[in-house]
Amino acid sequence: SDSFAALAPKLCDADGAAFADVVALDLAGHGLSDHRNGPYHAVDFAADAIYAANELWGEGCHFNVAGHSLGGGVALMVAGAWPDRIRRVAAIESAGALAGPAA
Repeated sequence: SDSFAALAPKLCDADGAAFADVVALDLAGHGLSDHRNGPYHAVDFAADAIYAANELWGEGCHFNVAGHSLGGGVALMVAGAWPDRIRRVAAIESAGALAGPAA
């Protein structure tokens, strides 16, 4: 969450309209989030992001998604799995979504 503190204000237009709501999620087990009992997988993180968007802006809302490092891979996964929900996607210093079976 702190890694986006300096970037978030720059995501807005001069009138603040481009990204009126900027929400920085800490992925489960990262930052200030709680840890899960069980394995971690990017698919779960993507589902968490959709859940958060639904809770914040309503079911079926459209939104922009961005992420850094692992979060960038998650952002790409969100955009690929729910393309009808995503306006724009940005992956910063990311190798892309992780491939392989879930643990």
